[in-house]
Amino acid sequence: MSRIYKYHDLKLVEDLTLLERIGCFFIKAIAYIMGYLSNIKDLTLLGLKDRKHLYQPRTICIEENGEKVYRRKYAKDKLTSSFKGMTTFPQIFQNIVKNWPKREILGYREILDEYSIVEGAKNRVVRELGPYIWVTSEEYYQRILKFSSYISNLSIKQNVNVAIFADTSVDFLVIAISIMIKRATIATVYPTLKDDDIISSLKQVEPKLIFLDKKSASRSKRFISKLTSIDTIILATDCDQKCVENLRAENVTVIPLATILNNHQVPPHFEASLEETQPDDLAIIMFTSGSSGPPKGVKITQQNLVALIAGGLDVEDLYTNQVFAGYLPLTHIFEICCELSTLAFDGKVGYCNPMTMFDSSPMLSPKSISDFKALNPTSTAIVPLILERIKRTFLDKLSFQPRLKQLMFQILYNVKSDFMGRGYKTWMIDSFIFQKFQRMFGNRFETSLCGGAYLPPETQEFFNVVFCEIKQTYGSTELCGAAIISNFEPVYPFNVGSPFCCSEIKIIPWEEGGYCMENGSCKAGEILVAGPCLSPGYFNLDALTLKHFQEDPVTKKIWYHTDDIGEILEDGTFRITGRKSEIIKLSHGEFVQITKVETAICATDIVDYSCVIPDKNFEYLIAIMCLNIENAFKFVKYHPELGKFDDFVKLLQDQAFDKLVKKQIEHVLRKDESLNKFEIPKYYIISPFIWTPETDFLTASSKVKRRVVCEKHKADIEALQ
Repeated sequence: MSRIYKYHDLKLVEDLTLLERIGCFFIKAIAYIMGYLSNIKDLTLLGLKDRKHLYQPRTICIEENGEKVYRRKYAKDKLTSSFKGMTTFPQIFQNIVKNWPKREILGYREILDEYSIVEGAKNRVVRELGPYIWVTSEEYYQRILKFSSYISNLSIKQNVNVAIFADTSVDFLVIAISIMIKRATIATVYPTLKDDDIISSLKQVEPKLIFLDKKSASRSKRFISKLTSIDTIILATDCDQKCVENLRAENVTVIPLATILNNHQVPPHFEASLEETQPDDLAIIMFTSGSSGPPKGVKITQQNLVALIAGGLDVEDLYTNQVFAGYLPLTHIFEICCELSTLAFDGKVGYCNPMTMFDSSPMLSPKSISDFKALNPTSTAIVPLILERIKRTFLDKLSFQPRLKQLMFQILYNVKSDFMGRGYKTWMIDSFIFQKFQRMFGNRFETSLCGGAYLPPETQEFFNVVFCEIKQTYGSTELCGAAIISNFEPVYPFNVGSPFCCSEIKIIPWEEGGYCMENGSCKAGEILVAGPCLSPGYFNLDALTLKHFQEDPVTKKIWYHTDDIGEILEDGTFRITGRKSEIIKLSHGEFVQITKVETAICATDIVDYSCVIPDKNFEYLIAIMCLNIENAFKFVKYHPELGKFDDFVKLLQDQAFDKLVKKQIEHVLRKDESLNKFEIPKYYIISPFIWTPETDFLTASSKVKRRVVCEKHKADIEALQ
């Protein structure tokens, strides 16, 4: 039984006594027996059968214009661009309605009550929630037709932009699909962007109509008058009359979506009068989160959306008949792609709220069960930041358990990971210990797609063992989220898989970063992507479009330069190693991937975010850190010599605390075998600020804004040099 992938061992308890060692031997032996019995069909006299041969690479290499281009085997001859003969999403949705009118497709929970409960000296607002209410495809389509008919009277048609500024909800897709059916264009902006960025983005697209939910309606009151192109405001079903009154203005109509759905009558021949949607229709202008400057509007066509959906044809088990938990922003390409693909592959989407998703969520009433337990999903989309926080919280709680329990968990974790690394499941071990942890996601949870940022292998390994399988994806808004996806059989936590069926990849040298041609080919370098998933470019940013979307003069293909550095491995899968902007060369010639260092720093409980930079002479690294408030106070409790603190600001000003935290982090980094000596920062700065999108330290998708961090800590940085 050869190993496909070697998982890292979990080390919770060290320096075992002789008695503990003897106990560990017997527990480990029993665990291995359970693992073998879980796979008794593959058991032989020599052990379990070797499964490595089952996991063949899904990537092929073709020669094109003297370069190596990589595709998925399924798309060897032609990249997929249509889904079962359909070329636009409205066609796909109308096909669902025609063939499965009674199929439940979207679900949500009603808020039965909202009230405050007293916890110590604080009040906490909680929500009592009802069961999931499911809407059939036919019922949902009637909502879409009603809204489409209503906006027809407002001259919403092709080349007209409609803005959506709202959180994820069952209303979002009603608006989105209605606009697509009218061949108009949706413009989406992150709800967590700053007011100035929202105003700037919306002024670029000049929307005639805007859709707001309760939260964004309250916020929009501050700037809606500056958006002179808007003549109609549609309010989500969670808005009350107060929202309507607050937004009333001269020459602007404010109307709740509920009023339209309840009162508007669709003309008899309205559906027949609709123009046929086309693949080159501009479906969405999706504004990015602004991690490298002001948010950019990425143009997404109907062809891009359908190519993304069709790109999943070789991994359709990932979507088919799934119950998908939707909670990430639908203004992000990752979430909207997952939801549209789930619907296309006969699945259904249940909407969750991050504040009520789990039993421990802050706004969940004691009278209600969590969203995940009420929904019982089979899959969801997740970002590395959430995975890191769940892992950190889990291990923190485990550290308070008796030593024997920690030791038991450690042994079973390492045995299960050994079987997983060889391609086998361990249902007996799961039923003994891990099943109770998996139930936090419901009773049927299988897989989670992870994308949007770098995912440390150790974090993916941890989730694979303790909770569920994590499948990595790689893409961007410019690629409609569809570049690379993990194979659907084995899990290799260090890579992102093979190309989608709708995309092809090539790697070009980046000599400034030390990535050069070797033996006539380039195994590592900058990743370029082409295919029908590729966006036409940026909205009103022609120079930037020409820079990133470049035409091959021979093949005439458009290749998107991702600025990401990656490599192709021997098994035909890809690994993303960093971004060009995040790889620096120190004065002594060593290259440093700074996100790798930042991830190692954030793996410590006390740090929420970090920003690693070189000194002005590029001789060493400096780490700027934002601490986790709750864990900072826990740290003080573990070190009574620091005294008592009730105020976080005063705690950060304490020199003894500052020195001890830095010493602890440096100790952790020096023990990290994945870091070289030159990758360990020489100096550490503890930030006195709270890093959030609202304070402008983070983007709307919670990525660190390096320029802002450096500017805010300029004096501290200069004092060290």
